[in-house]
Amino acid sequence: MLTKKWLVAGVFTLLSLSLAMAAPPAVHPATGEPLVITCLKGTPDVIDGDLSDWSLDTMTPAVLDTTAQINSGQANWTGPADCSGKFYLLWDDTKIYIAAVVKDDKLSMTKTGGNIWNADCLEVFFSTTNAVTGHAEHYQFGFNADGQKWNWESMGGAAGVDPDYLKVASTRTADGYICEVSIEYGRLSSLNFAPGNTLGFHAVIDDTEATDREIQMTWTGREAHDQSLGFGNIILSSEPAVAKELSRGPSPANRAVDVPVDTILSWNPGQFAASHDVYLGMVFDDVNDATRDNPLGVLVGRGLTAAEFDPAGLAYGKTYYWRVDEVNAPPDSTIYKGIVWSFTAEPYTYTMPSVTVTASSASTAQGMTPVKTVDGSGLNADGQHSSVDIYNGTDEFRFAYKKLTGDGSITVRVDKVETLAAWTKAGVMIRESLAPLAMQVHMISAAQQSLVEWMYRSMANTTTTTQFNTTANANPLPVWLRITRAGNVFTGECSANGTTWTKIAASDGTPSSITIAMPASVYVGMVVCSLVADNLAVADFSQIKTSGNVTGQWQVTDVGVAQPANQPGQLYVVIQDSANRTVVVKHPDGANAVLADQWTQWKIPLSQLSSVNLKAVKKITIGVGDQAGSAPGGAGMLFIDDIGYGHTLSSQ
Repeated sequence: MLTKKWLVAGVFTLLSLSLAMAAPPAVHPATGEPLVITCLKGTPDVIDGDLSDWSLDTMTPAVLDTTAQINSGQANWTGPADCSGKFYLLWDDTKIYIAAVVKDDKLSMTKTGGNIWNADCLEVFFSTTNAVTGHAEHYQFGFNADGQKWNWESMGGAAGVDPDYLKVASTRTADGYICEVSIEYGRLSSLNFAPGNTLGFHAVIDDTEATDREIQMTWTGREAHDQSLGFGNIILSSEPAVAKELSRGPSPANRAVDVPVDTILSWNPGQFAASHDVYLGMVFDDVNDATRDNPLGVLVGRGLTAAEFDPAGLAYGKTYYWRVDEVNAPPDSTIYKGIVWSFTAEPYTYTMPSVTVTASSASTAQGMTPVKTVDGSGLNADGQHSSVDIYNGTDEFRFAYKKLTGDGSITVRVDKVETLAAWTKAGVMIRESLAPLAMQVHMISAAQQSLVEWMYRSMANTTTTTQFNTTANANPLPVWLRITRAGNVFTGECSANGTTWTKIAASDGTPSSITIAMPASVYVGMVVCSLVADNLAVADFSQIKTSGNVTGQWQVTDVGVAQPANQPGQLYVVIQDSANRTVVVKHPDGANAVLADQWTQWKIPLSQLSSVNLKAVKKITIGVGDQAGSAPGGAGMLFIDDIGYGHTLSSQ
């Protein structure tokens, strides 16, 4: 794609070894011709049993259609209409595809699971090119017209399964059926799928007109697993499955996204092309149907001699369809209609939902480097607190919250806690109001003890009830915590991995669940309590998720006692690209930037970031204080939300 942007002495020992020897490809049992297929590159639009998106006329299939190819059941075979087929192959960067077109005058698929071979079924083998006995050097898969599939052999790997990495779709035809298959060849790890490599391949048709298999027809004419003389071969080609007269190799690649708006379109010309006609538009049918005589407003280049076209600026975020017709030289000037390709131009704004943002502020506590993950919730909270406790008749802490109406839940991962005492607490809470001593339930981590505690206050203005906690060292960080509301039943759970959840239990077996008559609308959020008066505790939360009718932006409040506000400090951002080039930008408001108590947008002109590659951002670091780390940067809490790049998104 062209774009305007962008001496050895020793003892020799003679060993006698039994070696597997590479074999020439098997030959056709009737003609004696080598069984070799060139597997071209290509990707079907969708695995749906419809082969209209396969260029079958450009491929050489494995053909099974003669008596000599029947390994068993010759007496039952009445001819190609009874049982025969063609196996076409394609491959791309991750998968190998099979299109099997089968003639079968009567379908019978009465078996399931690992027995599907014993009825109408297709089998394919991918193998080494060695001549070996046994099953140790091939993968074997089966599938049928009912969409069933199985893996019997995996070269020593796990087998005897319905493989989730094989997809099959089928359609019935007037004289048989079609099976379209994709296999993620990364799961065939003993074989090297790379351009120019040769692999063993064997195709098999199992057929019956009753219940059990009556005919086995194979490409080599030998028993399906018989690799003693080698299988046929497939050669993995880097050439696309396109007729030689047609344009190919589009740039941008077909179905590409985030294509720069000043991209120049280019392609590899057909073998005989003297010039090129280019069609470009936003409607597939127009681009597909247009001709020189009826251009439909999408013929943008006619008779071009160079294999490129400059569309002079694309629209942001739009999907385009394009086609290149190849025109032969006079006197015939034959026009070969090209394939319709598509791409989507870059959007106005790039959101970055999986960037790791390091908030690298300094503090009097050594090693304070909280790490937050922008995870799609729009918030990475670190609670900071200078309070006494959340226990008995004390209710003093800092709370980051949203509103929940009806049933719902809050889930977080507690990554790190700057513990000032054995019971410095960080976790999740649901409470009826923001007033001290309100009804509430909470599930917290006491990180210094590596345990989880469940506690609640069932009536306002009373003491809490400590129901129970896990044993010390049972729940080291990171730990996931969750509270779920279902009616007036509140349940606390914890997890070591975020997928397997358990309630904690008291010595008498009572689980961490309680019925409290809270109002329909409550507050859900993250809580931090230092347990040391006038001292800050810092907790790092990530993977923050809520369910139910949760509304509002994240807000922070002090419950029970005023909490320290942010100390002034210079806010800055460091952007690092994949080549490890960095640029540092300081907030223009200096030390006052971190004192804002409302959401404040910080726009950084791209001209200030010109020293890094914004198309290959590796890391974004947000810090407060001295970026070199030579002096403390104050203390407090900073919320970061909606990191984006590019043009401002329009309101429409």
